[in-house]
Order: sequence, then structure tokens, then C-alpha cells
Amino acid sequence: NPGPPGRYLDLRRALLRVPREARVLVALRYVDGLSHRELARIRGISVNTVKSQLARARSILRAALAEGGGR
Repeated sequence: NPGPPGRYLDLRRALLRVPREARVLVALRYVDGLSHRELARIRGISVNTVKSQLARARSILRAALAEGGGR
């Protein structure tokens, strides 16, 4: 169950604030369940870069959702 439609739209708007490369990592990590190591290999970047980009993406998402989804 994805939750209320409004919350889905808030999340979608918030995701648009995340840089494209980090959005790809977010989807591969949290939707597809790939590990940091797998993400690093696929994207051709270090595991530390994966971790920092995901941390930054989560921070952007938290802030956007706290503001009401980035409206």
C-alpha cells in the first residue's frame, strides 16, 4: 500500500529536488534493494561516493518533505 495519494505526490515532488544521479542511486538502493558495493560497480564510482550521495539525497528528501513535499 503506497499510502495516501497526496503523500505519494509529496514524495514525487521531493524526489525532483534530488540531483538526477543521486535519484538513480536512491531508486536502485531503496526500490531495487542493491547494495552499496553493487551501486558503486554499476555507476563506476567508489562505495564512499555512493554513501555520500545517498546521505545527501536523504537530507534533501527530509527537508523537502518537512516543507510539504517541495510545493
